[in-house]
Formats: sequence, structure tokens, C-alpha cells
Amino acid sequence: MSTSFRKAAMLLLVAGVIATISTFSFAQAAKTGPKYDLKTEMHLDKAVVQDVQDVTLANGQHRVVLSVKSGSDMYDVSLSPKAYLETMDSSFAKGDEVQIVGSKVQDADGKTIILARQVIKGDNTLVLRDKNGDPAWTWMEKKPAEGK
Repeated sequence: MSTSFRKAAMLLLVAGVIATISTFSFAQAAKTGPKYDLKTEMHLDKAVVQDVQDVTLANGQHRVVLSVKSGSDMYDVSLSPKAYLETMDSSFAKGDEVQIVGSKVQDADGKTIILARQVIKGDNTLVLRDKNGDPAWTWMEKKPAEGK
């Protein structure tokens, strides 16, 4: 192998490594919000919806958040992008009785919220995340106009 070929191959290898690291770093920075934590997963067996909010995140995505009361405790429960709920033909209203499985985490402001994995309303089960806590709506994020 010639010296110039080795230099060119090494340069391409270094450029590839830099591009890979840059892409990984950018992807990590682009993700915002708390992550689902299986260690903090909890069950609310009989929760009553007190309020339904359409919250706009910093990235412009509309997220549905339920304020629910379970016993004497109040919780804010982050469901999913609004578009995902519409696709799943799911809606919630004040007074609905629900069962929730979710992860109790801190949001960017330090407020305790629940990231819902599953919500049961009547005979309907809405799956928002898989058993590992990964969002079920990721297929929508490939098309930003539809996922927001």
C-alpha cells in the first residue's frame, strides 16, 4: 500500500468516527424531557380525571396531560403527543375513571409527573409505551408534520 493511500484511508476513518460521534451527540441533545424509568413505575388503580390539558413543548409538539386524583393524591400524567391520541381515536374528559401504569419522574422544571405507559378507561386499554417504557408513537416522529 502506498503512503498516500494509507493517509487517505486514515483520514476517511477519522472523518467517519467524527461524523458518527457528532450524529449521536446531536440526537441526544435533540431529545427533550424526562425519560421513562422502570424503577419508578407505579399503578393508579382508581384515578378520576380532574382536568385535561394540551401542553405545547419547547419543540412545538402538543402533548396531552391529565390531572388525576387517586385517593387523596393529585398527579399530572403525561400521555403522548396529541396527534397520537387522535390516531388511536382516544380522548379523555373530566370525571373519567381510569387506571394508569406509569413512571413517576421529574420534569425539566423539577415538578413530579407521571409518564404514562398504559391507560385503561372502561373496557379500552390505551398502550402508550412498550414494556421497556419506549414510546409507541415513534413511527410518527419520522414525519414531523404528522407527529406534532
